[in-house]
Amino acid sequence: MVHELPERFITLPSHWNEHIEIIRHWNDVLWTGNSCIIPAYEACDWQNAVEAYAVLAISVAVNFFGLSFSKIYNSITEILKNQTIDKSIELPSKYFPKNKADIICCPLCKVPVADKPANLPEKNREDRYKFSFNGSKRSEGEDGSMQIMHVNPLIEKELLHCGNNVRYGHRWCNVAMTDHSIEETVDFMEYIVKIAHRR
Repeated sequence: MVHELPERFITLPSHWNEHIEIIRHWNDVLWTGNSCIIPAYEACDWQNAVEAYAVLAISVAVNFFGLSFSKIYNSITEILKNQTIDKSIELPSKYFPKNKADIICCPLCKVPVADKPANLPEKNREDRYKFSFNGSKRSEGEDGSMQIMHVNPLIEKELLHCGNNVRYGHRWCNVAMTDHSIEETVDFMEYIVKIAHRR
């Protein structure tokens, strides 16, 4: 199994060239069955993946199930401390977030992910015709739907898919950031507000 490999292995684009004609025709079933292949910038060590999921779990527990932040945080960090996968690795790491707002709020608009983006009122969207044989992912496209975000954009040279960089945020905020940092996004938004003469 892939998760039992001793380390990450990276396949460069040149390695894929001879297989392009085969995979060009893959459907969702084939891609799903071979989903162990991920982009290098999304790669991480097991401990980073565990911490990232722990942060996301705390956010969901507090935002949508009303659990006490301190109770769930303490429970999860205790589980991390007692991990038996590799005793040479100490969890939670020094990078694991401690601040409640950093974990439960959207990284960009700083509003809890269970609330509307930037606390703006929800606008009614016109219904679109949908064929009965097509599934619907409309709720995933709503402004306030929850998406995984990265506080700092992912790059191939550094492992950034980790607990101190992965958060849940609003779709609107995630789309606004694209592949930019929060600082770059805010600078861009400030410029837009300035030239639109809104203060």
